[in-house]
Amino acid sequence: MKGFMPFTILGDPDKETSFEIVKTLIDSGVSCLELGFPFSDPMLDGSIIQAAHKRAMMPVNDCFDLIKKIRNYSKIPISIMVSYNIVYKRPTFYTDAKESGVQFVLIPDLPLEESSEVFGEAANTGIAQVPLVSPDSSEERIKEIGKSFGGYIYLVSLLGTTGERENTNNKLEDLISKVKRNTDLPVFVGFGVSNPKAASSAIKSGADGVISGTPFCKIISENLSDKKAMINNIKTFASKMVGATKGL
Repeated sequence: MKGFMPFTILGDPDKETSFEIVKTLIDSGVSCLELGFPFSDPMLDGSIIQAAHKRAMMPVNDCFDLIKKIRNYSKIPISIMVSYNIVYKRPTFYTDAKESGVQFVLIPDLPLEESSEVFGEAANTGIAQVPLVSPDSSEERIKEIGKSFGGYIYLVSLLGTTGERENTNNKLEDLISKVKRNTDLPVFVGFGVSNPKAASSAIKSGADGVISGTPFCKIISENLSDKKAMINNIKTFASKMVGATKGL
């Protein structure tokens, strides 16, 4: 699994348009998808993605129905990002995720030390439990994360929340190198990867792929009254990000 992984919130701005957005991303040549379950108090997200959560806010059942529809359209790898509160309240979450066609689950508000229960659920369903690694994670912690989790590493390039930034971490190459010394999992860089130049730079710094969500949420928010322009702009931006990450 390499290349560009776009992030979008399931149901943003509505269920039907959300499906059209995901189809557009797939048809633009993205390598895999990261789909967020809408939540009232999302962790680590900046204001643009927080607004996307509020626009979406559809039931968990509808999220799984939408993922099944996406899976019927394509066999592309699907990773979901979800708050632990949603998982905790739904004992069948991992079974439902598996049946809908999900391969990877990332729970950003559940640390390694409290993950034993979901590790068991992930193992029972064959789903990979994906970790977050931050810039200040020690080598010892990265080793432990690599042994406990699976799928890929979501590497947070900068401390703070998600969002568009002019500059990326100027020590990103060293950070990626530190992670790769301590795990064999593919490394996908997120947070602040908001344009093709940043995406290309991350790949050249050693990343196996990049994750970007804020630009897509921003395109949606700016074109709520013109769905055709929304889809066209998403297609254009996704194609540029794919071009910046493939073949490097």
